[in-house]
Amino acid sequence: MHVAEQQLAQLPTSARTRRYAWQVRELRDSTKGLYAVHDDWLAVRRALPASALPGTEASDEPLAETYAEAWHYLDQWRSTARRS
Repeated sequence: MHVAEQQLAQLPTSARTRRYAWQVRELRDSTKGLYAVHDDWLAVRRALPASALPGTEASDEPLAETYAEAWHYLDQWRSTARRS
């Protein structure tokens, strides 16, 4: 269980609002998504040929695709954290 969820469970029931529970879930989900994107990037990077050095299209294009995938989760994190 995520640390924030454990801490939320320790609050008195009156202090556990739906809003906080929602925020904790959203932050957890976006974090899990970012870790998944990172793991995918590591697999892609391992599969790249030795000639795919940083600064080459063979390296930069898959990296740009990874960044594009990460934006959704980063935006989810930003918009959720902003609401606190």
